[in-house]
Amino acid sequence: MNNITNTGEETRLRPTSDLEDMLKGAVQTMVGDVFDINTLESNLTELFMILRKKVTEEIFHQIDVEHMECKECGNKMKNKGKKHRKIKGLVDYDIHVRVFYCDKCERYERPLDKIIGNTGRITLEVKEAMVLLGQRIPFEEASSYMEKLLKVGISHESIQELLEGIGEKISKEEEELIADEIDANGYVKDWKDGKPINDIAYMELDGSMVQTREDDWKEVRVGVIFAEKDRLEVDKNHNELYRKKYFSVFNDDKNSLAEFKNRATLEAYNFGFHNYVKHVIVGDGAPWIWDYASTYHPGAIQVLDYYHASEYLCNAINAVQLKDEGQSKQLKDWLWEGKIEEIIKSLEKVPKCKEIEDCLRYYRKNSSRMKYGEYRKEGVDIGSGVIESAHRVVVQVRMKQSGMHWNKKNVQPIVSLRALYLSGRWSNIVTHLKDAA
Repeated sequence: MNNITNTGEETRLRPTSDLEDMLKGAVQTMVGDVFDINTLESNLTELFMILRKKVTEEIFHQIDVEHMECKECGNKMKNKGKKHRKIKGLVDYDIHVRVFYCDKCERYERPLDKIIGNTGRITLEVKEAMVLLGQRIPFEEASSYMEKLLKVGISHESIQELLEGIGEKISKEEEELIADEIDANGYVKDWKDGKPINDIAYMELDGSMVQTREDDWKEVRVGVIFAEKDRLEVDKNHNELYRKKYFSVFNDDKNSLAEFKNRATLEAYNFGFHNYVKHVIVGDGAPWIWDYASTYHPGAIQVLDYYHASEYLCNAINAVQLKDEGQSKQLKDWLWEGKIEEIIKSLEKVPKCKEIEDCLRYYRKNSSRMKYGEYRKEGVDIGSGVIESAHRVVVQVRMKQSGMHWNKKNVQPIVSLRALYLSGRWSNIVTHLKDAA
């Protein structure tokens, strides 16, 4: 261990020139004369695990101080012996830490703890793996994957505790940010206009359902904001957004809708939504979406999702079993062109049924948001595929698997964590992990 130097501010390791030869010799001794690449890889993994534990523990043993003066009074502190500090990492570390005590000031010091620098009982690298797996798959599976992929034994309860704790910190941080930036009426407190951006920005909003233990199915509202310039054409039939911002609020009480609107307003402001020459809000027929859009984004183009509108029309056509294929095609063509009044006049003449009434009511209520021909000419997207995808990736793939029921208090932490991760903000999550147990 002669290649270790401690400068006080940092501990540095100087590479040794013969380290490679030492490792090769150790591995050859382990595998003998008959081996293949799988045998070599397996034995190297085992060797590195042994080295990781032994070298780490020895390094900290060597740099732990034997004497210490009290920082408060300057007196020499008593050496009270060593305490075991067990840390779960890629291996299980057992580090002996000297404890010092000052009789005069009645205070303890463990200087090696500051050098170890790890908060809690699990290393950052393992906590990152726990969160990365736990935010995507069931906790039991995450525990199994940790064992199989990293050879690290972590209970599913520990993964769940960490995920929910980190998620709660993130959701609280979001709430505090809204309280600081949004006033009592739901507007940004310190509004500043930015420079116009010659592009199209979209905000898509919708609700999804999660099954809870207390109240059965409850809504989780989801939003996503993105710009047209961040849409990449994969092929002629597929586009991919390489930059987008997700946000989500669990509908747990009567204030949840207001909280979601406040969140949407803050996300829009931070994104610069209003600075875009065209800014568009896309949604289905939910009244709360259009009430929010009209109140807080009066300059936005409101677009009723074309596929929801098409579904209502197809249901109506199928219900009355139109024999004239030309009439059916005409209705669909009118929808594509945004000629909603023509559709309404035509449907008013056919025999009434529930599907016809539903379609008429839906179209009358949303006709101003159904100018599809005009929107397309302006380069405006008429579908809500991005928010439908957001439901799947933010909520459904993690929280709506077979047999899943969630405690209500844990829904918001998980969707906040997942939305942050999917928005490409992993570094924000890691910041919280550094302080987690």
